[in-house]
Amino acid sequence: MNNTPAIVALLATHVTAFDGPPHTTPDGPYVAVFDDSGNGRRTHYDAQTDRVKWTHRVMAVARTRDGLRWAAQQVRDALTDARPVGGASMLTEQSAGPVLTDGPDGDRRHSMTITYTHTTTRSTP
Repeated sequence: MNNTPAIVALLATHVTAFDGPPHTTPDGPYVAVFDDSGNGRRTHYDAQTDRVKWTHRVMAVARTRDGLRWAAQQVRDALTDARPVGGASMLTEQSAGPVLTDGPDGDRRHSMTITYTHTTTRSTP
């Protein structure tokens, strides 16, 4: 089962966080978590699939580059080496994308995506 709500809860102690895109755009810095449906893994060559690898893309967004740097640091402080649920491996940062700038004139936003992975047993919710 998906662990995104647990990851959003970890982030919410540091920065405004959403499971997917927000319904309305917050004024201050925020993060949005996007996930996948998991990917089965074997821990032994001749065994059945017993682990699921999850990928979470955490998009940090802010009006200023300084605000974006702050939000990105909050993501790292909250998630790096954390365990989102019992039985899960620690979250590991896999990549960080470039700073992108987009939006209409007068409401430009800077964003950056940080990708994390972790594994759980197949039976872990």
